[in-house]
Amino acid sequence: MTQEIRRASLMGVSTSAMLIALAIAILAAYVANNWWLLFPILVLEFGIYTVAVGAILRGRPGETFAGTSDSTFTMMWGMVLTVIGAMLLIDYVSPGNLPLLIAAFLVIMGVALLVISLGRIRKK
Repeated sequence: MTQEIRRASLMGVSTSAMLIALAIAILAAYVANNWWLLFPILVLEFGIYTVAVGAILRGRPGETFAGTSDSTFTMMWGMVLTVIGAMLLIDYVSPGNLPLLIAAFLVIMGVALLVISLGRIRKK
């Protein structure tokens, strides 16, 4: 019962945070007079929010994916979204360096997976 209440309240918080993120992205795209910026800004904001939720939930019990906790899995996907959103914004500001951004993305994801894997090795 308490698990359902926690999920319901977290869903309400997530819904309101996403509506606020959508409003901020719309305002930023409107001010920049470029509606293509809406997508990277939303992805960046969703990623930051997902990392924050994962950090808040850190240490709570729950196993879902390959033995990792819910919070670790959530933080990893939040980091992926954040890096992709940042890459798209950087490519918009400074076009033509997409191969370098993809290489940086792969390095960041490799380091993140290494840190997650090392954390699982230490627990055993």
